Amino acid sequence: MLPKSKIYIMGLVTLFGFPAIGYTIIGLVEDNPWVFEINWTHPMNLGTQILSGLAFGTLAGFFAWWLINQRSMLEIKMKYGKLIHNFKLNLWEIIFLSFCAGVGEEFLFRGVIQPYWGIWITAIFFVAIHGYLDPKNKKMMTYGLVMTLIIGLLGYMKNYLGLVAPMMAHFAIDVVLLYMLSKDKVFNFTPSQPSSLMRAMDPEELDKNGTSPE
Repeated sequence: MLPKSKIYIMGLVTLFGFPAIGYTIIGLVEDNPWVFEINWTHPMNLGTQILSGLAFGTLAGFFAWWLINQRSMLEIKMKYGKLIHNFKLNLWEIIFLSFCAGVGEEFLFRGVIQPYWGIWITAIFFVAIHGYLDPKNKKMMTYGLVMTLIIGLLGYMKNYLGLVAPMMAHFAIDVVLLYMLSKDKVFNFTPSQPSSLMRAMDPEELDKNGTSPE
């Protein structure tokens, strides 16, 4: 189990470190950094951005949850589910980490990098550095392509609504996935006594039993 202090440190580093990197990039690239527009409150007002972002992110989060619960994608769920469950996150920690990631990462990638690289190159880069675009793993690649589409849509939200919208969408996606993975009963086990349901869902067990979908 990861110490709680490290969880908060991770969140704060993301919240403040990523924007610091973004401002550094702006300072190095722009002759006049002050002309770089972050687009906090335009084209749409904050209320519209927040509601739109939360609505889209919630739908996208539950779609991603549905996807990794498909029998052919259980390998992805098991990989990340066991990792997240080991953190023993409570609701406040889920909200905190999701907020930090949503604000910090979106500031850097959608707010700073996207104006230079464009929506789709930024989206592909973002998903790739998270490890989801693995050509050697067909299931992970499938999940990564879906996430690339979702992140690309966040890029359009930034352009047509403002930066707060993708921040809120990213926040909502993470809240849904972290909460669902943390509370999924299949991961409620002790290291010495894994649940029978978890063993049944493990891809290796599926292969042993001859019930693997592939």
